[in-house]
Amino acid sequence: MRRPWIILSLVLLLPLALLAAQPRKPPSEPSRPPEPSAPPWNEPDEFRGLKLGQNVRDQARECPRSPSDTKERCWTLLVPPDADGSAFYELRNFGPIGDLSVGKMGAQQWHDRLIWIEVTMSHDGYSRLRDIVRQRYGRPTSEVTEEVVTKAGVKWPNQISRWQGSRVSIELEERSLRIDHTSLTVYTAELAEYEQGKRREERKKGGRDL
Repeated sequence: MRRPWIILSLVLLLPLALLAAQPRKPPSEPSRPPEPSAPPWNEPDEFRGLKLGQNVRDQARECPRSPSDTKERCWTLLVPPDADGSAFYELRNFGPIGDLSVGKMGAQQWHDRLIWIEVTMSHDGYSRLRDIVRQRYGRPTSEVTEEVVTKAGVKWPNQISRWQGSRVSIELEERSLRIDHTSLTVYTAELAEYEQGKRREERKKGGRDL
């Protein structure tokens, strides 16, 4: 005859045994935080008083032969339009950026539409220019620091800040073609379209030369 406490123990242990026999689900992985999105910024439709996507010839006069003869905003054609409709201009008398003097200013047009503007100045004004651009357009969508090496082997940091937009993008490079020059570039989405077309044409030409 079984003792009552043995029967009671079996009754109590049976649900536990059944529970242990059930397959266990693997522990769920902790949820990952969402990827941070690019900060919003004030995407411009003009720069230095020039409407992007419009003809620079309609927005300023042609410079005289001696540019010092005028203080008006003007352009000089540096590279005439090529077969793809791309032309380069030098822009003069567009004034300072804030309290910073501009060294040179150039532009590219594609089929008579302004798609690229670059301003260069002394590296001495880089920190101030960065503050001005951030104040005007907000935080950059990306920022990296590269290393540039001179012919003499001297290494310098080169910070590159980008404001990536759907129509217009901006790039501020601490040390441009020269370590003592800073550049600020504004370009439209059409620039990428133009460059892709150039690469396609180069590939076709390479195929014909085989």
